[in-house]
Amino acid sequence: MTTVYVVSAGSGDTYHIERVYLDRDEAYGFARDYNGMAPNQQLQVEEWETGAPPGAYDGPYWRAEWWARVPISKRRGQLRHTREGERFDDFDIRQEWWTGDALPDAKLVRRELAGVPRVEVVGVSREKVEELFWDTITQVRSDLAGVPRK
Repeated sequence: MTTVYVVSAGSGDTYHIERVYLDRDEAYGFARDYNGMAPNQQLQVEEWETGAPPGAYDGPYWRAEWWARVPISKRRGQLRHTREGERFDDFDIRQEWWTGDALPDAKLVRRELAGVPRVEVVGVSREKVEELFWDTITQVRSDLAGVPRK
């Protein structure tokens, strides 16, 4: 792997990259000279490794979540887990990014949280995630209603 030296300024919304160097001394020299002029934003040098991330998988995946309906008094805590501007609902299916171990097509990762039924399914195949998700929810709802399994 090669190290590149990224000269940047700002943070958060104002973050931007000024220049990229392959030579450490050039990057730090430029930042030192620029900062010596008393600019509005000080430059900093970041060292980045090039190449693929160390994880086995780096890409999008699907996450489906369902939580049992709770009394109104307890819903406010769940609202922070929904996307802004949406009404409160008991499920959410969205795409996120994952870097790390390889993910299966679909896997049930949670069925309960602190005694409250909650289903979480993740995977790289949207179809398989949704299929496992809805099958598990149907099973949990029938268990809650006391419907015997065949």
